[in-house]
Amino acid sequence: MLVDIGYKSEGVVAREEFVDRQGGLSVSRGDQVDVLIKSLENQDGYAVLSRAAAVQVQSWDRLRQAHHTHENIKGRVVERIKGGLKVDVEGIGAFLPGSQIDVRPVRNLESFINQAIEVRVIKLNRKRGNIVLSRKLVLETEHARKKQFTLEVLKEDAEVRG
Repeated sequence: MLVDIGYKSEGVVAREEFVDRQGGLSVSRGDQVDVLIKSLENQDGYAVLSRAAAVQVQSWDRLRQAHHTHENIKGRVVERIKGGLKVDVEGIGAFLPGSQIDVRPVRNLESFINQAIEVRVIKLNRKRGNIVLSRKLVLETEHARKKQFTLEVLKEDAEVRG
């Protein structure tokens, strides 16, 4: 695929980087796409570009922002690995330790496979490609919020249904 990057020549991106899961193209002529320049010139005179690398850089930036702001993010559990689960977060593999999956110990980790879950980034190291997640923090925060709401609503001598 040829992409105009405003340089003296166009850039070239491998067609496979624009193919969706059904096998069709995810872009059409005239679309603007984010790309990363791998080299300014190949043997044919084109700049070598990568869409996948650009998406990965953007994903790392969003994960770094979520880590600093203690923001919850969504991920999909890919597989069970030693010590926990592997979670796909915006196209990047992250580790969810078994101790951080729930507030109580979980016996059957396989039940989480292919589930979309909400997690929080607790450790991030770009150089090592290491991301550690916690679902437990999300659940504890939600529980504390519900508890606080309930305590604000309850009054002495009030009748509640439960």
